[in-house]
Amino acid sequence: SLVLFMGDSGKCCDNRMLHRRLSKFALSWLSMLQQLLEDLDFRKVYISVQILRRLAVWLSGDFARYLEMRRMIKAKDDEWLERLDVVQRDFFGGTSLKEIAKHYSVLGLEHDATQKDVESAFSRLSVRSHPDKPREMRLLNEAKTALCNSGVRDKYNAVVQELFSQDIYKVPKRLIDKIRGLLEHDRFQCIRGVLQQLGDYYLLIDLVPSILSMKNMQTEVHDVLEGHVTAIRKNICFHWDARQFRELHDNFTRLTSMHSSLSMISEAHIDDCIKCIRESVEEEIDALAVKAMLHLTNEFHEYVDIKDFTLQLIHLGLILHELPRFKDIPVPNTNNLLRTCQENPTWGVAFLFKLGME
Repeated sequence: SLVLFMGDSGKCCDNRMLHRRLSKFALSWLSMLQQLLEDLDFRKVYISVQILRRLAVWLSGDFARYLEMRRMIKAKDDEWLERLDVVQRDFFGGTSLKEIAKHYSVLGLEHDATQKDVESAFSRLSVRSHPDKPREMRLLNEAKTALCNSGVRDKYNAVVQELFSQDIYKVPKRLIDKIRGLLEHDRFQCIRGVLQQLGDYYLLIDLVPSILSMKNMQTEVHDVLEGHVTAIRKNICFHWDARQFRELHDNFTRLTSMHSSLSMISEAHIDDCIKCIRESVEEEIDALAVKAMLHLTNEFHEYVDIKDFTLQLIHLGLILHELPRFKDIPVPNTNNLLRTCQENPTWGVAFLFKLGME
């Protein structure tokens, strides 16, 4: 890659435009990684980190040697070159990576090179080394001595693998926080998208093996979803006991919306919760219909407590009006009550019209 910068004579040409492009390239990928992490696009995060780690190896190896050559001939650095140097120091391993990466660059080796690869590269390049260029041979010897040490190679790999790990470690908390925020605003379809992306979470484990495991990540997501279902259910029970039917209806709508969006990919047991609530409402409607029916079918109906009968009808009508999703419940006692009221020529139908229940 040094051929891009240096001619055969070893003199630097004017590469200000190239420095600018390299600087913007590095900064744009760093910015893109942060956006992908924010979007929880794990597959693209994986690709971006791989590219950035390779860029770190290049900046710390070949590009660092290029900077040394420029300084040897006292070439003046431009602002883009200085910026690239700062970017390498702050984001791409800094001095700790440079010290070892230059040896890989001298021998033309990849980061996973073995001792055999080091010795083979040294033998090949030392034969080509010109006797009038002792500096080349010195660099080759230094590189071989350093990289034949397995501890040095392990340290290099560890530094490369650690790059951007801190960003990856924040992913589990970021994912949970995002799901909580979406739940707060009932954006269940968006949560569905997040859960679908969770399938690519294993790629981050490949990047950073010590990150939260897939199983533990799925458990945390499950706990958040189930906790939200439990909170809604408590609200529903509270509003049901307080006979606050509008509020109950709103919470039930939230729960069923969550169910329709997440039932196929969530283990939050929403089905059981909805079934339990529906059964409770059915029992209440049925009980009220039975009570009203007892008043209406009393053989001494002229002595029936009309006030009590009216309250039963009003209560039943209130449930059916404030909880419209339960109007389709096929409760036999309710149907019998309505039919009996309609057949009564005296006052049953009047009540139904008055309460808007026909």
